[in-house]
Amino acid sequence: MTPSVANLSFNAWASGLFCPTPAPAANGVSRPPVYRDGIAAADAETIVLYMTQLFEQPVFALDRIDDDALAEGFRYLAWGSGYFRALSDTRVELRARLRCIAAFANLMASLFVVRCSHHLSFRSRNPFASPLNYTALDLWEALYAQLPKDSGPGRILNREALIALEQTLYQPSLACQEGALYGLSMWREGRTEEVAVIIQAYMSRLTEDDLCLAGLAHLVASGELL
Repeated sequence: MTPSVANLSFNAWASGLFCPTPAPAANGVSRPPVYRDGIAAADAETIVLYMTQLFEQPVFALDRIDDDALAEGFRYLAWGSGYFRALSDTRVELRARLRCIAAFANLMASLFVVRCSHHLSFRSRNPFASPLNYTALDLWEALYAQLPKDSGPGRILNREALIALEQTLYQPSLACQEGALYGLSMWREGRTEEVAVIIQAYMSRLTEDDLCLAGLAHLVASGELL
C-alpha cells in the first residue's frame, strides 16, 4: 500500500519532518511520504493544509526543536519532499494555496525573527550565524521555483508571494530582510515594476545604520543581485 500523507495527523507529519526517526532507508531516516507525480488529490490537499498550519503556528509546533534540526527540516520541506509542488496543484482549492503562501510572512515573523542571528548570509555563510539565516533565503527560492509563472492562477499566487515578501522586509531581523530581498531579486524577472515599487518604499525607510541592506536593495532594484 502506497504511504499517504492524508493518513497522518499533523503532529506525526511535523515530527517526521523535523524529528525523523532512524530507519533503514536510503537517507537513513523515516520521513513523511513525498509529493510525487500521480499523488492523490487528498494528499495534495493535506500537504497544503499542514504546511499552512505549520507556517501560521510555527512556535507551537517547533518551539522545542533546536536550530540545526529546524534548518534541516525546512531544507527537506522546501526541496527534498517536493511539498511546494502542491502549491501548483490545481486540484487544491486556490484559496487554500493562497492562504499557505500568505502564511510565509507569519512564519518569518513568528519563528525566524526570533531564531535568526544578526548576520548576513547571502554572499558567504558566516560561521557565527544561525543555520536558520540561510534557511530564510532558501525557503523563498524554493517557493519561487515551484510556483507557476504565466497562468492566471499563477499570477495570483505570485502576487500573494510578493505581498508576503514585502511584509517580511519590515520585520526587525537582518536575516529576514536579507531573505526577502533575495526573494524579490528572483521575482523581479517578469515583475520588474511591482518589485521596483516595493524596493523604493523599503529604501525610503532605511537609515544610515542600514548601509548593508541599502546596498542589497540597490542591487535588487538594478537586477544585479543574482
